[in-house]
Amino acid sequence: MHTKTLSRTVLTLVSAGVLAAGLTGCTLIDTLAGGGDKPTPTPTTSTTTSTTAEPTHSSTPTSQPTSSSAPAESGVQTNFFDLKPGDCFDLTSDQKDALLFSSCNVAHLYEAFAMVTMTGGSTYPGDNAVDTYAQTNCATQFQSYVGKSSQSSQYSMTYIGPSKETWEAPTVNDRDILCLIGSSSPATGSAKGSNK
Repeated sequence: MHTKTLSRTVLTLVSAGVLAAGLTGCTLIDTLAGGGDKPTPTPTTSTTTSTTAEPTHSSTPTSQPTSSSAPAESGVQTNFFDLKPGDCFDLTSDQKDALLFSSCNVAHLYEAFAMVTMTGGSTYPGDNAVDTYAQTNCATQFQSYVGKSSQSSQYSMTYIGPSKETWEAPTVNDRDILCLIGSSSPATGSAKGSNK
């Protein structure tokens, strides 16, 4: 299955000779929009999968997610670091933040279903290592959450993970991978236990 991923990056801003570091990351529903000690994330694409930041979906879904007359809601702009399992969201137009919805009953493209944590030293293990870890561990959680393997589901599986910058930043120490379910068109309701 071909998927794209989002990763957290550290942005360095220089203004009038003053260096200010702003971190970007993911954690959509923990606390919307730039929570606490965690920096504001900027999605980037995994170098092993794609060149765009928006996650892709399985090229051959078995059926379309249900789209219905869900309540209209624009979502709350939320930092990727503030997302958590159970959150349903879309991406902002610049794909730098999430638009978190009050519930999965609002039409959405992404649903966070698990958080897995890597271990390792201060040196980033590389995009391939993060991707392998995420694909393996998210797939196991996907089966438990949806009731079907990611290979046989109508949904796609992707993730938001650490970047080299957020992994190696001592104040961030980012090791979390947020596993996501993606829909090819806005879906209503949770994928949990759907067996789809």
